[in-house]
Amino acid sequence: MLYTKCMKGLKPNGFTIVETLIFLAISGALVGSAVLIISGKQNQAEFTSGVRDVENQLQTVFDNIGNGYYKNTNDFSCNGVGGGPPNIQPGVNNQGQNSGCIFIGQMIQFAPLPNPSSYAVYTVVGKQFKAGTTQPVANLIDAKPLPIYQILGFTPLAPNDAFGSYSLPYGITVKKVQYTLAGARTPIGSVGVFSSFVQYSGTNTLNSGSQRIDIIAMKGSSLNKDYVTGASEVLRVTTAANTVFNPDGGIQICLQSGGTSQYGVISIGSSGGHLRTNLNIYDIASYAGADPTNACV
Repeated sequence: MLYTKCMKGLKPNGFTIVETLIFLAISGALVGSAVLIISGKQNQAEFTSGVRDVENQLQTVFDNIGNGYYKNTNDFSCNGVGGGPPNIQPGVNNQGQNSGCIFIGQMIQFAPLPNPSSYAVYTVVGKQFKAGTTQPVANLIDAKPLPIYQILGFTPLAPNDAFGSYSLPYGITVKKVQYTLAGARTPIGSVGVFSSFVQYSGTNTLNSGSQRIDIIAMKGSSLNKDYVTGASEVLRVTTAANTVFNPDGGIQICLQSGGTSQYGVISIGSSGGHLRTNLNIYDIASYAGADPTNACV
């Protein structure tokens, strides 16, 4: 009898169904918040890493041109003899054996179609000598530059040493490319990076043999153009009105994150004849939509 009464006085162990549901709801909310925080931090880290990769790749392009280094798969021939532009043909020709042709730089096309989350790099050749002379050309216009991509009426080469397509990682996209000149900002889609030429003050008098790197904004170019149109942007440098040499405010490339409110601005400028990049990463929310560099608005 005493045992029975004692048993009746004990409280049951465990939780009620309501308490269990409340506990699960709170736990689920905490786990969800933690996942969002971790995911957000991961996305931010991926974006920063991806933008820095792009910056490093562009700097490599500039450094190679500055050092006069161009890969050559020896799958084309180039003849620069005569008054017209270089004659580029498919074929086998060892580097250094192209008569009257020289590598003069590369052009970078941003957000090309059909892969706008990328950029393309075209190697450019030009004439070595002025027509009918043994005097080297003194400027880009005289060099009559052409992309190797233009072989046989823009028949595209597969990605190789003369043409490359580089995907942007982690869902990054190119929102805007612009050059800044005298404080005015103008959107573009392509940028040229070329070696300078020797300068003559007379017919045979060498004025300067020193070389530098010129950055050229392809005035009138735009994002989201196909490769054929992108390659043809090189032809703009044959007319001075279509090119902007070494804009005093440099060139800004705005990269937008696909998973966060971040964007990165890669600034390209010239310092002492050597191109350098500079990277700034912003959070749109932190600036209430305002862009300190005006590169992305």
